Amino acid sequence: MSEHLPDHTRRQLIRFAGGASLVLLVTPLAQAARGKPVNPSVLAVRVWPAADYTRVTLESDAAVKFSQFTVKNPERLVVDLEGVELNGVLEGLAGKIAGDDPYIKLLRAGRFKPGVVRLVMELKTEVGAAGVRAGAGGRVRTSAGA
Repeated sequence: MSEHLPDHTRRQLIRFAGGASLVLLVTPLAQAARGKPVNPSVLAVRVWPAADYTRVTLESDAAVKFSQFTVKNPERLVVDLEGVELNGVLEGLAGKIAGDDPYIKLLRAGRFKPGVVRLVMELKTEVGAAGVRAGAGGRVRTSAGA
């Protein structure tokens, strides 16, 4: 078959096949097929401010392992997401918090160490309850409130 194709067409075909192979090698589906673990990706962030609490929900394509702790002076809730890489959704967290939110002053994310993204929720005041819990599927919920 190749003896009937002009050289430039053969080069284009090889270039396309090489690019398609690279895409298939790095996609999560291909990694799973090769037995490599697929790291979850954060797909969306939702923020619900209310009178008694503000809830932040992270939606991901797989379950996320996390740990949490609080820090005083200034008040912060810190959540480490394991196996997650920093992406545009996480980088845009600061823009999700309104200035008039009753509990959260600032929400930010950064790469803490390889394979761990750290979320820091700066609180406007000491809150009666602040916590994190796993939800259905790939959902992580954080809440801060009275």
